[in-house]
Amino acid sequence: FFMVIPTAASAFYLKLLSGLTQTFRNTEARDKLLEADTPEKLWKALVRLTRTTIP
Repeated sequence: FFMVIPTAASAFYLKLLSGLTQTFRNTEARDKLLEADTPEKLWKALVRLTRTTIP
C-alpha cells in the first residue's frame, strides 16, 4: 500500500488513516456501516464510530 500526501498536512492524514483503520478493525463497527442504507446514515454512523479514534 502506497499513498502520496501533502507534506503540510501529513500529520492530519496519518491520524485520519490511523483512526479509520482502528475503526474498520472492529467487526461491530464494520457491521454498523454495512447496515446503513443511505449515504446520510452511513456518514452519521462513521462520525459516531470514529469519535474516539479520530481526534
